[in-house]
Amino acid sequence: MKDQNKRDERLGVGKLSVSPGSGTRVGGDIGPRDVPKVGFLEKFRAQDVTGWTLRCSLTVTMVVAAFGLRFALTACVGPGLPTYITFYPALMVVAVMAGFWAGVAATSLVAAGTIFWILPPTGEFAVGLPADRMGLALFTCMGVFISVFAEFHRRSRDTLASYEREAAMREARDALRRHAELVDPARAEVIAGEMLAAVRDRGASDA
Repeated sequence: MKDQNKRDERLGVGKLSVSPGSGTRVGGDIGPRDVPKVGFLEKFRAQDVTGWTLRCSLTVTMVVAAFGLRFALTACVGPGLPTYITFYPALMVVAVMAGFWAGVAATSLVAAGTIFWILPPTGEFAVGLPADRMGLALFTCMGVFISVFAEFHRRSRDTLASYEREAAMREARDALRRHAELVDPARAEVIAGEMLAAVRDRGASDA
């Protein structure tokens, strides 16, 4: 930490404020807030152990909660509830937050649980009535469709966020280069890169 602070002082980090979309000004502070950070959903979808654990936990939790809510409502109002009334919201939450494959997994778990616990004959992996089979097929198709739609929406949002991060980093680098020209015009580009790296390090240490 002491070495990082010394490098910040040497490079002049903390003397400039860069805020995407609001211009550049001298005399403020530049810090981790000026560098785009990884959001919660990005961590949630990370392709690592933590990301997989979060996605699996969310999928199982939402499916169990949906079944629990349906059984509770049935106990309160009696039989006759629409079969999938509590499952669509759970699928949407999983698909939006965890992505396509998590949505498909949630759809599969719900379909299996519905066959075993709700559709007659209960306690068996069999569907006796043609209308129930049709309803199950439609629910499965809708679950896949919701997952596909949520995935396309996520990718569009991630692309836009990526463009915004790149624009913010370019703006920060240009501002740092202009600031570095005041320190050493001959090495402005190198100093700007070092200053930007220092800001990134501060952001990573505070994350």
